[in-house]
Amino acid sequence: MALDVLVQGRLTEAPESRTARTGTPFALAQVSVTMEEGDVLASVIAFRPEAVAALLALDKGDAVAIAGRAKVGVWQPREGEPRASLSISADAVLSVYVIRRKRAAVQGDGHDTDSETRASVDRASELPHGSDRGNRARRPAPQPAAGVGDMPDDLPWPDGDTR
Repeated sequence: MALDVLVQGRLTEAPESRTARTGTPFALAQVSVTMEEGDVLASVIAFRPEAVAALLALDKGDAVAIAGRAKVGVWQPREGEPRASLSISADAVLSVYVIRRKRAAVQGDGHDTDSETRASVDRASELPHGSDRGNRARRPAPQPAAGVGDMPDDLPWPDGDTR
């Protein structure tokens, strides 16, 4: 039985790029998902080109949200109690880097690189709304509708730090 899921967590290792016998590229990753009962290690596989590219753009420790189909199982470590396992076939992968690119596109920046996106977001946040710094003709730039533009730039680590 497969479940439709949306999970968030952190990559435990850098994702790997692989190629199937048919020549189709795919990506593999492992995500640590925090649950009430403790952390669950989710194995992730992505075949959709957008999901593969988004996953391969990330590195160990990056925060990620994954939507797809999951199978729940039990994993028995060499020592200790059995643990829950989760295998996810990713349809979509969302990270802070994707959010920054989408925010820049919504704001009309038109640039895709992270450094350019960070710079445009930093420039946009320099003036508080309604402040004109002496230029009475200047008005604040229109803000995008609620959605991707309202999400935080950095997701917190478990200890609360945004690094």
